[in-house]
Amino acid sequence: MEKFTQNNPKSRSDRSRATISRRSMGISGVLWKTLGLFAILHFAALAGIFWAVEPALKSGHTYDPIASPWIVGLLGSFVAGGWLAIVAKRTASVLLIVCFAASEGLFLGGFSAYFEVVFPGFAIQTAFATLSAVIAALALFAVPRIRIAGRSAQFIFVALGAYFVFALHNVAVSGLEFLPDHIAWGRGSVTVLSVPLGLIFALHVVASMAYSLVLAFERIEDTPRPLKPSQHEWRAAFKVMATFFSHCIETPRVLVSRK
Repeated sequence: MEKFTQNNPKSRSDRSRATISRRSMGISGVLWKTLGLFAILHFAALAGIFWAVEPALKSGHTYDPIASPWIVGLLGSFVAGGWLAIVAKRTASVLLIVCFAASEGLFLGGFSAYFEVVFPGFAIQTAFATLSAVIAALALFAVPRIRIAGRSAQFIFVALGAYFVFALHNVAVSGLEFLPDHIAWGRGSVTVLSVPLGLIFALHVVASMAYSLVLAFERIEDTPRPLKPSQHEWRAAFKVMATFFSHCIETPRVLVSRK
């Protein structure tokens, strides 16, 4: 009977559907947990921005932000992320993962506010680029047909979606009167053939981030799951956040080297 079941095409089809269902449920959980972590990141980023520009608001000098928020966020991200990656790599501490997301947001907000003064037209556009890619990836990977598509197709879908969200970011910023005009579309940076260099750099970041996220979700699909389902989902969500953080770290290094 067991042999008949193994050779039965219908039985194999049922097992295949069950496996796909389990994987889909796992990815759905990862997407929801990652979305929650990015909500925390956004609130922390706003706190980092206000912390960075508070002295400038008090003094009335626009070019007087402080570096404390992104330095604190950077150190917090390294401590929480390092502990999760090295010491607690076989567990999934939700508290540490949340702390990592909050520190990451503090770093991103403080960094964007501080370096927009040092590198006008670069920092805000880069933040828009990375966030746009994540928003597009989370939305598109929620569609089962996208998840089963090939890597190239996934990259094209995520990249196009990210460019659309990136454009919406800039359109929204263009309508805010209390922000300087040079913020939108990277107009504060130097131009190459009348195109802001900050915008060109951000478009490259969108594509790079989109490809990294496609690879990250591909690894999540293929990774063995020795942990409990909820632990695996939190651990996978942390890996997505770590992918995002690595791009946030790489950006200031590239900007400083170009400066």
